[in-house]
Amino acid sequence: MRREALAVLPDLARRGGAMRSIKVASKADAKREMDGLAKLGGTFLAHGEADYPSLLATIDTAPPLIAVRGELAVLQRPMVAIVGSRNASAAGSP
Repeated sequence: MRREALAVLPDLARRGGAMRSIKVASKADAKREMDGLAKLGGTFLAHGEADYPSLLATIDTAPPLIAVRGELAVLQRPMVAIVGSRNASAAGSP
């Protein structure tokens, strides 16, 4: 069942308005990513987990998974984030 659900994700994303195609990571790629983050002392938090930032969870486009490192309790405090790009365009993408 999970395999079939993952197989239809690219089509669902396109029908939902995604501008570029998505690629579902292989199990090996996901494991390599998780192991690499663990070596740096980090972990992944999924939307809905207790430590996931509550204010981030309230936005419509909240990421389903975030990589974190450090003191997780800080994620529950008010904060400001500035996101930028070295090659920004007028349309907001490089």
